[in-house]
Amino acid sequence: HDMPPAQDVEAQYTLVNSQNTCNIKTQLLATSLILSIVTAVVLVLYFFIDIWVWIGILCGVVFLINLVTFLAYWFDKRQATNNGWRISEWELILLCWWTGVIGAWMAMLFCQHKTKKTSFRIKAIVATIFNFLWAIIAFVLTITL
Repeated sequence: HDMPPAQDVEAQYTLVNSQNTCNIKTQLLATSLILSIVTAVVLVLYFFIDIWVWIGILCGVVFLINLVTFLAYWFDKRQATNNGWRISEWELILLCWWTGVIGAWMAMLFCQHKTKKTSFRIKAIVATIFNFLWAIIAFVLTITL
Protein backbone atom coordinates (compact mmCIF):
# COMPACT_ATOMS: atom_id res chain seq x y z
CA HIS A 1 0.00 0.00 0.00
CA ASP A 2 1.71 3.18 -1.23
CA MET A 3 -0.55 5.75 0.42
CA PRO A 4 0.37 7.15 3.81
CA PRO A 5 -2.27 6.54 6.53
CA ALA A 6 -3.69 10.11 6.44
CA GLN A 7 -4.37 9.92 2.71
CA ASP A 8 -5.83 6.43 3.10
CA VAL A 9 -8.34 7.70 5.67
CA GLU A 10 -9.23 10.64 3.42
CA ALA A 11 -9.75 8.29 0.46
CA GLN A 12 -12.03 6.06 2.55
CA TYR A 13 -13.98 9.10 3.76
CA THR A 14 -14.41 10.30 0.17
CA LEU A 15 -15.65 6.87 -0.93
CA VAL A 16 -18.15 6.59 1.95
CA ASN A 17 -19.32 10.18 1.40
CA SER A 18 -19.91 9.57 -2.32
CA GLN A 19 -21.84 6.35 -1.56
CA ASN A 20 -24.03 8.19 0.95
CA THR A 21 -24.63 10.93 -1.62
CA CYS A 22 -25.83 8.39 -4.17
CA ASN A 23 -28.11 6.74 -1.61
CA ILE A 24 -29.68 10.03 -0.51
CA LYS A 25 -30.14 11.24 -4.10
CA THR A 26 -31.75 7.93 -5.01
CA GLN A 27 -34.10 8.20 -2.03
CA LEU A 28 -35.07 11.77 -2.93
CA LEU A 29 -35.72 10.84 -6.55
CA ALA A 30 -37.75 7.79 -5.46
CA THR A 31 -39.79 9.97 -3.09
CA SER A 32 -40.44 12.49 -5.86
CA LEU A 33 -41.49 9.71 -8.22
CA ILE A 34 -43.85 8.22 -5.62
CA LEU A 35 -45.43 11.62 -4.95
CA SER A 36 -45.87 12.17 -8.70
CA ILE A 37 -47.57 8.79 -9.07
CA VAL A 38 -49.84 9.48 -6.08
CA THR A 39 -50.78 12.84 -7.61
CA ALA A 40 -51.59 11.17 -10.95
CA VAL A 41 -53.74 8.53 -9.21
CA VAL A 42 -55.60 11.23 -7.32
CA LEU A 43 -56.31 13.09 -10.55
CA VAL A 44 -57.63 9.90 -12.18
CA LEU A 45 -59.80 9.15 -9.13
CA TYR A 46 -61.31 12.60 -9.49
CA PHE A 47 -63.68 11.22 -12.11
CA PHE A 48 -64.84 8.29 -9.94
CA ILE A 49 -65.34 9.67 -6.43
CA ASP A 50 -67.31 12.38 -4.66
CA ILE A 51 -65.89 15.91 -4.94
CA TRP A 52 -65.40 16.36 -1.18
CA VAL A 53 -63.51 13.08 -0.87
CA TRP A 54 -61.38 14.16 -3.82
CA ILE A 55 -60.66 17.52 -2.21
CA GLY A 56 -59.66 15.76 1.03
CA ILE A 57 -57.31 13.40 -0.79
CA LEU A 58 -55.82 16.27 -2.79
CA CYS A 59 -55.23 18.27 0.40
CA GLY A 60 -53.50 15.24 1.93
CA VAL A 61 -51.23 14.83 -1.08
CA VAL A 62 -50.37 18.54 -1.10
CA PHE A 63 -49.61 18.33 2.64
CA LEU A 64 -47.24 15.39 2.04
CA ILE A 65 -45.49 17.20 -0.81
CA ASN A 66 -45.03 20.27 1.41
CA LEU A 67 -43.70 18.11 4.26
CA VAL A 68 -41.16 16.47 1.92
CA THR A 69 -40.22 19.91 0.59
CA PHE A 70 -39.71 21.32 4.09
CA LEU A 71 -37.56 18.32 5.07
CA ALA A 72 -35.49 18.64 1.87
CA TYR A 73 -34.79 22.33 2.55
CA TRP A 74 -34.01 21.58 6.22
CA PHE A 75 -31.66 18.75 5.20
CA ASP A 76 -29.92 20.98 2.65
CA LYS A 77 -29.43 23.71 5.27
CA ARG A 78 -28.00 21.13 7.69
CA GLN A 79 -25.65 19.84 5.01
CA ALA A 80 -24.59 23.40 4.13
CA THR A 81 -23.75 24.04 7.78
CA ASN A 82 -21.74 20.80 8.02
CA ASN A 83 -20.05 21.14 4.58
CA GLY A 84 -21.77 17.94 3.44
CA TRP A 85 -23.45 16.84 0.25
CA ARG A 86 -26.07 19.36 -0.90
CA ILE A 87 -29.36 19.13 -2.75
CA SER A 88 -29.11 21.09 -5.98
CA GLU A 89 -31.01 24.35 -6.31
CA TRP A 90 -32.79 22.90 -9.34
CA GLU A 91 -34.18 20.06 -7.20
CA LEU A 92 -35.26 22.46 -4.46
CA ILE A 93 -37.06 24.69 -6.96
CA LEU A 94 -38.61 21.61 -8.60
CA LEU A 95 -40.17 20.74 -5.24
CA CYS A 96 -41.68 24.25 -5.23
CA TRP A 97 -43.19 23.66 -8.66
CA TRP A 98 -44.73 20.37 -7.44
CA THR A 99 -47.03 22.32 -5.09
CA GLY A 100 -44.42 22.41 -2.33
CA VAL A 101 -44.29 26.19 -2.07
CA ILE A 102 -45.70 26.38 1.47
CA GLY A 103 -43.12 23.91 2.78
CA ALA A 104 -40.37 25.72 0.87
CA TRP A 105 -41.25 29.16 2.26
CA MET A 106 -41.66 27.79 5.78
CA ALA A 107 -38.22 26.16 5.59
CA MET A 108 -36.69 29.30 4.09
CA LEU A 109 -38.07 31.36 6.98
CA PHE A 110 -37.57 28.95 9.90
CA CYS A 111 -34.19 27.59 8.79
CA GLN A 112 -32.95 30.85 7.23
CA HIS A 113 -32.07 28.88 4.10
CA LYS A 114 -31.65 30.42 0.65
CA THR A 115 -33.02 33.74 1.90
CA LYS A 116 -30.04 35.85 0.82
CA LYS A 117 -29.72 34.47 -2.70
CA THR A 118 -31.82 36.78 -4.88
CA SER A 119 -31.92 34.52 -7.95
CA PHE A 120 -33.24 31.64 -5.86
CA ARG A 121 -35.90 33.82 -4.20
CA ILE A 122 -37.08 35.06 -7.61
CA LYS A 123 -37.45 31.46 -8.83
CA ALA A 124 -39.35 30.57 -5.65
CA ILE A 125 -41.66 33.57 -6.11
CA VAL A 126 -42.39 32.56 -9.72
CA ALA A 127 -43.15 28.99 -8.56
CA THR A 128 -45.42 30.39 -5.85
CA ILE A 129 -47.36 32.55 -8.31
CA PHE A 130 -47.68 29.57 -10.68
CA ASN A 131 -49.01 27.38 -7.86
CA PHE A 132 -51.60 29.93 -6.74
CA LEU A 133 -52.77 30.44 -10.33
CA TRP A 134 -52.96 26.66 -10.75
CA ALA A 135 -54.99 26.36 -7.55
CA ILE A 136 -57.42 29.09 -8.66
CA ILE A 137 -57.88 27.46 -12.08
CA ALA A 138 -58.39 24.04 -10.47
CA PHE A 139 -60.96 25.51 -8.05
CA VAL A 140 -62.88 27.28 -10.84
CA LEU A 141 -62.89 24.10 -12.96
CA THR A 142 -64.06 22.07 -9.96
CA ILE A 143 -67.05 24.26 -9.20
CA THR A 144 -68.05 24.62 -12.87
CA LEU A 145 -67.85 20.93 -13.86
